[in-house]
Parts: sequence; structure tokens; C-alpha cells
Amino acid sequence: MVILVSSTPLVVLPVLSLWCVSHAIEATMNALKRRASTLPVEPVEPVEPVEPVEPPKKKRVLSRRTCTVCDTNKGSNQFPSSTKVSSHDHGANVCRACYMIHIQVEIDSKMWDQVACPECAVLLGYEEVKNMTNAEDFSKYDEAAIRAALSADAEFRYCMSATCKSGHCHPAGIDETTFCCRECGHNHCVSCEANWHEDLTCAQYQDTLQRAQEEVQSQQEVAQISKPCPKCRVPIQKNNGCDHMTFAAPAAPATI
Repeated sequence: MVILVSSTPLVVLPVLSLWCVSHAIEATMNALKRRASTLPVEPVEPVEPVEPVEPPKKKRVLSRRTCTVCDTNKGSNQFPSSTKVSSHDHGANVCRACYMIHIQVEIDSKMWDQVACPECAVLLGYEEVKNMTNAEDFSKYDEAAIRAALSADAEFRYCMSATCKSGHCHPAGIDETTFCCRECGHNHCVSCEANWHEDLTCAQYQDTLQRAQEEVQSQQEVAQISKPCPKCRVPIQKNNGCDHMTFAAPAAPATI
């Protein structure tokens, strides 16, 4: 289309057709929106997140070895994981069960600081004994270690009662020779390390103990070489003769 404005012709670009196409597209989109608004909307269920599936773990194959004590082939998990103390470092060839029995015997038969490795005889440390024994046996070991440490103090004394394990310091410079346990109240003499002997000197008390011990030994010897009278229970001894015996005691005679 040509419009004559002046003597020079002016060419108008065909923008009219482009406007028509754009208008048609907009009208179509509006119609689709109106139609969509009238359609029923179905609820959409939320999708649960799917956890990633881990690949199956490979089973660990345990190595096996033979215990040098019980001669039993066992898995490596039945042996101590490590055997390390101050002066030795080696793999464990004794199973945990045999190791624990060995330490139990060592604790019961030796000084607390003489517990040794069952393989190389090197003395074991506190932590290794703790890790390689049960609670009951370690309690014995720990108590022995504490008693040894306290005994190194010249002023520390233990209670002499058979049912008490307590003790406390008793300074050597004091005049009082009686040790009175603060836990159970038992008294003993710190001079002669014996039960408290009131009204007796240490020498007199020791002499009394000696005579009492001799009396017990005498009674044991009499019991071995004699028999009690069936009536009065006085010890009697038959030297010779027949089995008939008449025992004439001042109270009443008895015939055996």
C-alpha cells in the first residue's frame, strides 16, 4: 500500500498483519484460561521422598589362628586386639579366655606388680590388666595396688580386725600406743602389733599368748593319744591288757 503525502512516495511496512496475528494469539490464550478455570481440579497427593538404597555391605571374613595355650582354632575377634606394654610389642597368640584365666592365677598367686604376659613373661601394666580381666579379679588387683602404695607410708596402719579393710595414719611421734579404727572401732597396740591388751604390758600379753598356744597344742596331743570316758568324758589312755577297763574317778567309777 502506498500513501502519497507529498511528491515523494512513502512505503508503510506491513505492521497491520502482525498486529492481527498477535491479537488472535492473545484471544486464544484467554479462551484457554477461561476454559481451564471451569475444569474440576483433582487433589494431587504429595510424593514421599525415596531414601537412597545403600548397596549391601560385604561381609568381613575373619582370619583364624590357633591359641598356643588351649590349642583351639578361633576367629581373630577372640584374641586381644593388641598386646603392648612398655618393653614388648607382639601379636597376641593366646586367646582372650586363656589370657583372662592366666591373669586371674597371677593375681591370686603373686604380688600385684608381678603379673606377667603369658607369652613373653614381661610384667603387664595397670591399664592392660584392667582391659584383660573381669571386674572381680581387677578389684583384687586394684585393692592390692592401693594397699601397697599406702603401706609405703611409715605412718599408715591398717585395722587388724579380720572383718575390716580400713586404716588411717597413726603418727609415730605421739605417745598414744592404741590404734582405734575410725571405720569399725577395733583397737590394737601399735607397739607389738597385737589386739589391745588393757592392764597388760606388751611382754605380759605376749607371754599370755604363748601359754595359750602351748595349752592348745597340749590338748591336741591328748586328744590324739586318749579317748574320753563314756560317762564323765575325762580323757583316758589304755596301755595294755584286755579291752575291759575300769576307770575309778573320785566322782563315780565307769566300766569300759
